Amino acid sequence: AAGVQASLPARLAAFLHPLTGGPRGTGWPLGRRPHRSDLYAVVEAVPGVDHVRRLEVRATPAARTPFFLVYSGPHTVRVTGGSDD
Repeated sequence: AAGVQASLPARLAAFLHPLTGGPRGTGWPLGRRPHRSDLYAVVEAVPGVDHVRRLEVRATPAARTPFFLVYSGPHTVRVTGGSDD
C-alpha cells in the first residue's frame, strides 16, 4: 500500500503535464479537459491498485473558461487495504 501511495501522485502529475501528458503522451490541447475515465485509467494502471473507491476532481476558476491548459496541482491520495493498513 505504501508503494502505491508513493507512486500515484507522480503518475497523476505526469499524466496531467501540459506538454508531455495526456492520453497519448503528447500534451493537452487548449480547452481539452481530462475526463474522469482518463484519471480512473491512470490510477487503476498502477501496480497494486485493485479499484478506485472515490475520485474527486477540482477545477480552478480559470479552468471554467473555454481557453485553458491542463496542469497538475496538488494530489491527495488515500490508500486502503494492503499489508500496510
